[in-house]
Parts: sequence; C-alpha cells; structure tokens
Amino acid sequence: MTQRLRRVLIDNTAGKIYTLVNRPTPEDTTTYLAPQPRTAVAEIKPAGVSVQTVQDTNGWTTAAAGTITSFTASVRAAGDENATPSSPGITIRLRRQRGAAVNTVGTWTIDGDEETVTADLTYAFLAGDRFFVDVLSIGAQRAGRGLQVQLGYYQGQI
Repeated sequence: MTQRLRRVLIDNTAGKIYTLVNRPTPEDTTTYLAPQPRTAVAEIKPAGVSVQTVQDTNGWTTAAAGTITSFTASVRAAGDENATPSSPGITIRLRRQRGAAVNTVGTWTIDGDEETVTADLTYAFLAGDRFFVDVLSIGAQRAGRGLQVQLGYYQGQI
C-alpha cells in the first residue's frame, strides 16, 4: 500500500495555496507543489429574474496569473418551466481584456428548454486581466431566468 502525506503551504503575499504531496515509492520519494482548483461565480440575474441581453458590466479582475479550465452557465429555478429559455436559447460570450486589447475566450449557448451549458478549456491569464460575461441573445418566447456563470481555474502554473 502506498502512503501519501499531505501538507498545506499558504503564501499570503501572492494569494496562493499549495498542497505539498509526498509519495513514497520503492525507488525514491517524489515531492511536488500542486496549485489548487478555484471557482469564480458571477450572478448575471438572480434566481427567478428574467435574463436580458447585457455587455461590459459583469466580470472579474484577476489577482494573479493562472489558467481557466472550465466554463458553466446555468439558469436557476429547477422545476420552473419558465426558467429555461425557449429557442434559440441564451448565448453567452466570455471575453478577456488586457490593457486596451479585448479577446473572445469563447461563446456558448444554453439551448432552448435546457438548463446548463458546460465546456472544458485551457485559457491562460495574467494578473490584472479582466474577464467579462456578455449575454448576446435570449430565448424568443421565454428569456430564461436566474442566469449564473461559473469559471473553474487554477492560479499559478498547472
């Protein structure tokens, strides 16, 4: 049986938390520092409130460099048929601003009568980058309600 020992290292000056993992093996002991997964959440519209198109108002500024690993957007009112958008759905765009330069990270759609869209990605960012969530279009008959966007990311190198 392989035994693993874990310790936590907190760097308050850089705002990073590392897990120190020691894995004894027959040949040697491997030690490495692994960045911890984090989540950033933006509530575009509270639960039960109709979604509207919006640009340049919802976002985050990053404190340190890292990598975005996942994107999830969802409407939040389970069991409420009006929470899901009608066709063509809700189209959401994630953009990164670095100085004056603005780049699109990706565009995703919560399809009509669906609650969630998810995507795995690898997108590196620097400290001070600003990310915006834009709602480009909404459902034709039902806009959708309670939109929330969640980014999974790591700070530091992965």
